[in-house]
Amino acid sequence: MKPSNHSHPGHGFRPRSLRQMQALATGLLGLMAVVFVAAHLAEAKHPGWGYVRAFAEAAMVGALADWFAVVALFRHPLGLPIPHTAILPNNKERIADSLGRFISEHFLHTQALRPKLAQLDLAGMAGAWLTKNSASVAERLAGLIPKLLTLLDDASVRRFLHHQLIAQFERVEFAPLAGRVLETLTEGDRHKDLFCAGLRLVDEWMQEHHEWLRQEVRDEVPLPDWPMIAGVRTKLGNYVADKFVRRVSQLVHDVGTQPGHPFHAKFRAQLDAKIAALKSSPEYLAKGEAIKQGLLDHPALRNYAGEIWAALEAWVLADVAQPDSQIRMHLEGLIRGLGEALQSDGELREKLNEQLRGGLVTLAEANRDFVADFIRETVAKWDAEDLCRNLEAEVGRDLQFIRINGTVVGGLVGLLLHLITRFF
Repeated sequence: MKPSNHSHPGHGFRPRSLRQMQALATGLLGLMAVVFVAAHLAEAKHPGWGYVRAFAEAAMVGALADWFAVVALFRHPLGLPIPHTAILPNNKERIADSLGRFISEHFLHTQALRPKLAQLDLAGMAGAWLTKNSASVAERLAGLIPKLLTLLDDASVRRFLHHQLIAQFERVEFAPLAGRVLETLTEGDRHKDLFCAGLRLVDEWMQEHHEWLRQEVRDEVPLPDWPMIAGVRTKLGNYVADKFVRRVSQLVHDVGTQPGHPFHAKFRAQLDAKIAALKSSPEYLAKGEAIKQGLLDHPALRNYAGEIWAALEAWVLADVAQPDSQIRMHLEGLIRGLGEALQSDGELREKLNEQLRGGLVTLAEANRDFVADFIRETVAKWDAEDLCRNLEAEVGRDLQFIRINGTVVGGLVGLLLHLITRFF
């Protein structure tokens, strides 16, 4: 145990104050000695001095007895190896054992802990602290991110991510997954609005490009290229192309603007059949597995995880270095939200308090012996001289009052005994 350096306020005055109290108690003893001698010499001239002598004599005895008792706690009085003195240094091991056992039995016991913990709103205090200090906590957490990233081996992380990505990818069955995705998208006709909006866009495009479409269709009409019917061929081609484009455009317009159009029911029936096939057809399952295997064998997939990690790491490092870091802002919001929730949600707070109290009690019970051993071993390792010096610096001032009180009380007792012997 190292001597206290008395560096913080409240400790600096103690050694000087202790010396002052020691000087006061010793000075009072010296005063009683002077009074005793003077009263003893004057007692022959007047019997009243006998009372003073009796007081001073008993006061010296009390002062010396209490001085002996106080000094005997820390060292041998006058350096003499008197039995049962230097109590603290000679019994350091026993004191350490008793202190550890006392704290273990009286402070870490369930019956002692539960009533005290029941008075504490641990979750509420944590919530208030988090709310008040959310910015500083977020700042510290964000500051730890670059340090944590430097501890990670990039190659190991990339291998880990690659293996995890491949493992997750291999477990996926593409065709059933596609079927479930389509089923979710079409549930409750969710797809109909999007489908109609797409058809309306197609209708607008066809209206804007009507002439171009008609020409494209006309050029594809299989009519004989005879010179004698060139005019008829042109008119017939224009008629067929215009009729076809208008009919297609009208159909697209009707389906896109009429949710109840029969085409929607036919489309939904075909879509449901395709979803069922994707989810259960061995043929689609085999096709999906072939696509998946092709992706797994592609070289780009091997580098994908590494590229993701490198990009993520670069973005995180760049972000936390900014004064307006998004990561820091999100962390602050999460921490503040947690703190506010702990303060405002009574049910959550009470449940968390129950868990915390139970956890602390269980932890204390499980480690009672460890704490006792730790205290015992720690105190046993302290240097006896330093231990006594520090304890005397802490409580020595109060112990000097014992000497002063012993002087006064001893004198009063001596005076009382003198009165008794004089009158009785």
